[in-house]
Amino acid sequence: LAAAVAGGPVIAKILGIPTSLQEPSPVFFVAGEDSDVVLRHRLNALGELMTEEGCAEVAKNLHMVSTLGSGINICDAGHQAAFLHVLKDIKPKLVIVDTLSRVHAADENSNGEMSQVLARFEHVAQETGAGVLILHHVSKGAALNGLGDQQQASRGASAIVDNARFGATLTTLTEREAEQLEDVTDQGAGRRGCSIEG
Repeated sequence: LAAAVAGGPVIAKILGIPTSLQEPSPVFFVAGEDSDVVLRHRLNALGELMTEEGCAEVAKNLHMVSTLGSGINICDAGHQAAFLHVLKDIKPKLVIVDTLSRVHAADENSNGEMSQVLARFEHVAQETGAGVLILHHVSKGAALNGLGDQQQASRGASAIVDNARFGATLTTLTEREAEQLEDVTDQGAGRRGCSIEG
């Protein structure tokens, strides 16, 4: 998704991501779980699917930072000010945070504390005009009981979902769902899909 927005409609089409984008746009990607090396490997793999022109657009517009082990806390005034300072220079259309648990020090099971975390990201969106996409894990109970495709399957306090403007859940296609899609095969990554719960 980050590469599709950064590369524009041509790259979005190549990557199979429907979009109404008219042109390439800046994206800021915060990777809390992956190192710079992993990010480079992912970009190189995506680059094999893109044109040379598309790679140049992505290289110009996609700003990625690994915060692995940094202890970033979006609720800390200093951390948030630094975050906003970086974003004001980039002027992103989209900010992606991967994952929620890596950018705060709040109690994930507290509705009050998680409401404050979400409010900090709302502030980021208001200050920058960017859309903010926050990745989050499903709870172990939901995953083990086959409920990972439901809106309230996210781990922690219900405020995480309730205070978000939109929620989507990535799930594995069932055999029946796969049969209904023409371009899905039994081979590897073709078995994945996205289920939206609103």
